[in-house]
Amino acid sequence: MYVVDKEMVGTEQGYWIELGHGEDASGNLKYGKMLVTPADFKFHKMVFVMPGQTQPMEMDMDATKGHHSEMEKEVEKWHSVGTESITVPAGTFSCEHWTSDEGKGDVWASTKVGPMGLVKSIENGSTMVLTRIITDAKTKITGTPVKFDPRAMMQQRMQQQQNP
Repeated sequence: MYVVDKEMVGTEQGYWIELGHGEDASGNLKYGKMLVTPADFKFHKMVFVMPGQTQPMEMDMDATKGHHSEMEKEVEKWHSVGTESITVPAGTFSCEHWTSDEGKGDVWASTKVGPMGLVKSIENGSTMVLTRIITDAKTKITGTPVKFDPRAMMQQRMQQQQNP
């Protein structure tokens, strides 16, 4: 996960956060990126490449407003428990420690680590740590994205099934 660009969202600075996740059949990572405003932790756009495709697609996250209220409910379940020094492979950082009121996780964040600040998280038995800080990351998603149209995608799949 890394910041690959920034873009204004209204009057707020947003950041394009790219993630490499799940390997495809050839063992390569698949990539997606999201435009996030850190002040409210809202996702505004997503760009991704569907399996078997080369053309990136863009989806407006504001169209999924119901998801925002769910996320806001989740964020309300967390509270700060103070500042701690955390050592991870990327170094030692003074972090704000957040814990889940439901006892499901802990997050350590630092303002010295980019716009989102994640240094370490433990949730549901899974631990993620910052291994290095990349200051010149470039996006792995190339090409001009087209708007994601789920209806067109369904029609294409139906045609492929009818004409194998």
